[in-house]
Amino acid sequence: MADDVREEELPGYEEVAAYLAQLEARHQVSANTLKGKHADLMAYLRWAHRQQLDPFATTHKRLRLYLADMDRAQYAKSTVNRHLSSLKGLFAWLAETGARREDPASVLSGPKLPKRLPHALRQEETERLLAVNRVLIDADPDDPIPLRNQAFLEIVYGCGLRISEAAGLELDSVSFEAAQVKVFGKGSKERIIPVYPLAIETLRRYLRHGRPLLAEKAKPGERALFLSTRGNPMSANALRLVFNEARAAAGVADYYTPHDLRHAFATDLLQGGADLRSVQELLGHSSLSTTQVYTHITPEHIAQVYRDTHPRAL
Repeated sequence: MADDVREEELPGYEEVAAYLAQLEARHQVSANTLKGKHADLMAYLRWAHRQQLDPFATTHKRLRLYLADMDRAQYAKSTVNRHLSSLKGLFAWLAETGARREDPASVLSGPKLPKRLPHALRQEETERLLAVNRVLIDADPDDPIPLRNQAFLEIVYGCGLRISEAAGLELDSVSFEAAQVKVFGKGSKERIIPVYPLAIETLRRYLRHGRPLLAEKAKPGERALFLSTRGNPMSANALRLVFNEARAAAGVADYYTPHDLRHAFATDLLQGGADLRSVQELLGHSSLSTTQVYTHITPEHIAQVYRDTHPRAL
């Protein structure tokens, strides 16, 4: 059985490994994205091995068979598209480097996805979420955990951060003088985001009274902004748990995720009058169309804008 073959023994493994290695060396993708591409491409190599096909001496018709097999196996359309994206990147690289003449993946398109608006916390829900740890801080100002958790929630909402970006923050990421945060987003792209005063004050309080206690168990010279009770840098999963605890305590619906706090950031800015191009820069999107999907305006807001701006409605 092909699935019993070790990855290193699969035909095409060396090419895939070289492709992923150059992506990592160029810092073009995050560690999670790299891990996902590895899984996608190994799945393709195993499929080709089962079909007794050379994975690279192939045609777009054979690649369509692979996608059709995934569809028959009832993979989600988004999963099929992700696998196709991984294949497109690999075949394009093989063509660019001269390892292969043809790029059969370039003409393929994946299944159409239905357009869905993302969840975005309403302002009232966001306020409840951000109030949870303030109550705990007032009850015990010396407890470093609520100080840390509040700083995390304020900075994610205040800057529209991805959870991975929050996990990657270090001590020198925050400029208190300029009230700004330096963030490295997807593809290690750097952006500078202004921070509202309350978030800056919350971060300052955490760094003065919370983090030093957590850092007592940390390794010498540890620079991560958010530390666990053991003094370790908090991972994205650990910060996700912090969000979930606050969400549950605030009585906010359990389908919300930390990413929805990022959605709320964008939606609240737009409803406050920000232009889409500025929001795109703050979110770190390379394409304006991504920002348009990421954010949504409520019908009530659209109606209010109409009433306020149409000459016949004034």
